[in-house]
Amino acid sequence: MRIVASEETRKRRGWTFQPNVDDAESECGLDQVEKMDYTITNDGDKDPEELLKPLLEDVSRMMMPK
Repeated sequence: MRIVASEETRKRRGWTFQPNVDDAESECGLDQVEKMDYTITNDGDKDPEELLKPLLEDVSRMMMPK
């Protein structure tokens, strides 16, 4: 799962780039992964329930007895 927000949104939330932190392996080591099972864009324009709905629906389907 990848959760993303635009740089504009992140700055509005108080984020500023910090060398050796925001460009460290722990922060960007998975950036080269192109395909994630879920990508959630959290720019503040949707309720958390709406953002998580596809994930929760899939989990619910997986939990249903076959």
